[in-house]
Amino acid sequence: MENLFNLPAISKTGMDKISISPLDYWYAFENPNRAPYVKSDDVIFNEALRCAVFSPNEFSAIYVRQPIINKKTNLGKSEYNSLMELTQKNNQILLNYDAFENIKKMQNALLSHPTFKKLNIGKVGEPSRFIDKESGAVVKFKPHFINPSGIILDLSSTKDASSNTFIKDCAQMNLHKRAALQLDALDLSVFVFIRVETSEPYKIGFHYLDDRAISFGRTQYRENCKVYAECLKTGKWNGLSEKIQPVSLPEWVYNKI
Repeated sequence: MENLFNLPAISKTGMDKISISPLDYWYAFENPNRAPYVKSDDVIFNEALRCAVFSPNEFSAIYVRQPIINKKTNLGKSEYNSLMELTQKNNQILLNYDAFENIKKMQNALLSHPTFKKLNIGKVGEPSRFIDKESGAVVKFKPHFINPSGIILDLSSTKDASSNTFIKDCAQMNLHKRAALQLDALDLSVFVFIRVETSEPYKIGFHYLDDRAISFGRTQYRENCKVYAECLKTGKWNGLSEKIQPVSLPEWVYNKI
């Protein structure tokens, strides 16, 4: 069998795009004229947080705290540019002072938490791929951390680690889809979302989705894979329906009379 890493593959982010339309997916991932991908500050922050928690030695080697520099002055601009050149030369990532300090405090909160101590035994997840049996589509993913007990840990920062906010985040970001595909791919049964707040006192929430939510996520990702496989086969990445659609006004408009 051909190496899966040599085949076209769809990620959970890609699935979210193809849920909108195949054209949205094509524009973001297949378009040869698409803009280069640039990580957002939130993505960089969360990657640094996970590195600090799951691979602290690696964090110390990769991430550099930017000293407080007044970049409005010529001297400050020069200092900043020199620091940027040095970190790039050393394949390091520069974090602003506040972000670096915040990550260290969040790291301490997590590593001292009794529940996290029990879970934080295992290894950092590796980039992986699997074949969706129903569609034949190749799916790529990277779990954050895998516990020897077969527990997948998913760690991210948040402003509010409560269950109510996590439920809303699940609905908005399709986190149930991520959990379902990783559980299926790795043949595991427990996926724990860990959310740590970004401000003092750095409260931490531990959440897992019930069977109904995981089943719904499974249905969604398999449907996304089906659409993706068909698009690869036909080379057609359709947007909205090509048919002329009948529409009406919403009921509340008629009720105004």
